[in-house]
Amino acid sequence: MHIREKKLSQEQLAKKVGTIAVTIGRYERNEINPSVDIATKIADVLDMSLDYLVCNSDTVLDRSLVKKITNIQNLP
Repeated sequence: MHIREKKLSQEQLAKKVGTIAVTIGRYERNEINPSVDIATKIADVLDMSLDYLVCNSDTVLDRSLVKKITNIQNLP
């Protein structure tokens, strides 16, 4: 995860996504996996795509870039 890049502590991230810091630590150590709901919230807080967060993509796509790509795809 990119908690350090966003300058968030585990405690701060946990509060933003509705869990506790211990759980965030367990996610980071791959001891447990977050629910889709929590993973989506983490991706939102860290401003990255859910695909990148769950390692389905090697490219970090921030929300503004994803929106631009979607807008381009929707052009006639």
